[in-house]
Amino acid sequence: MRRAATPGRDSHHGPKRAVHQFDFHDGTLAHTDTFSWEENGQTRELTKSHRMALVAYPEMAGLLELTGFTDVRTFGAYDARSPGRLDGKRMIVTARAGPAA
Repeated sequence: MRRAATPGRDSHHGPKRAVHQFDFHDGTLAHTDTFSWEENGQTRELTKSHRMALVAYPEMAGLLELTGFTDVRTFGAYDARSPGRLDGKRMIVTARAGPAA
């Protein structure tokens, strides 16, 4: 599934175009930004791509527990001092390794 975002303006480069490409079979999202700007009378372009895994917390927790990890906890931010609900941009998960086999 491919989806293009509406072109916008980025404060540093000018017009910006974003494309998202979902691969549900491999569980990935490819995000590509293309920035355009004028420089010395020529149009320049810069493209940046990022590929991310699409993994939900229940799947992550299940895999950790299946492989012997215990005490699975989530944190809402890197500087959080106590576990909390995942509601930010990142999934921050800790777990304790079980006894070695």
